Amino acid sequence: MLGIGMAAIGLYGPITVHADHNGYLYLLGPWIFPTIVAILHTLVPFRPYRGFYWGKNMREVDQHDPVVMRLVELYKSDEARRLVWHESLKISGILFAILGTAAFLLRDSLNWTLPSLQNQFLWTQRQGPGHWFWVGSIGSFIGCYLALSAAYVGWGLTTWAEREAGS
Repeated sequence: MLGIGMAAIGLYGPITVHADHNGYLYLLGPWIFPTIVAILHTLVPFRPYRGFYWGKNMREVDQHDPVVMRLVELYKSDEARRLVWHESLKISGILFAILGTAAFLLRDSLNWTLPSLQNQFLWTQRQGPGHWFWVGSIGSFIGCYLALSAAYVGWGLTTWAEREAGS
């Protein structure tokens, strides 16, 4: 839920004096960013490691342990890919419901501005239409990545554990 909330806030825009309600982010963002994350997870499946990510002792899983290798194969399976795309569609639907409603309610104040040098393309000032486009896009991508990755990794671990307990 944290990831979906972060993605929705990123697409919605700042709640300040200089609000930037970008119609492109509202209506296209919910479909684009979860799809990009799903493509990333499809092309580069999750690979479990041992140890701490930030520590010096992080290493590959034991290649000779058949139980661990079943986990690795599960993340590479077609079943995992289907889950990633299903979750991507679910996240897109949730985000579109939130932002589509907001777009309808804010229809008179939506701007249809793409970032350019004339309207704060690199977010140099916090005003003017289009100033939130890149920040909102990055925030939405990170939120979608968190939401989809949590579902993907969680599904893999619980499915693997259930199958190992059953055998």
